[in-house]
Amino acid sequence: MKKTYVAKLAEVKRGWHLIDVKGKILGRVAVEIAQKLMGKQKITFTPNLDSGDYVIVTDAKEVKL
Repeated sequence: MKKTYVAKLAEVKRGWHLIDVKGKILGRVAVEIAQKLMGKQKITFTPNLDSGDYVIVTDAKEVKL
């Protein structure tokens, strides 16, 4: 019998990500950042919990539009 795993708030481990967007396309970087903020890249992703990581963006002035 298989069971679906549901993460609990106490089990959420947050990480830090440093993203340099110099010379990158805005839309593609925005998707990457949004997924990290929501926690969709994690195995323990649960839609009703805030399981996302912290994101720091550098060189935002030089992003391609």
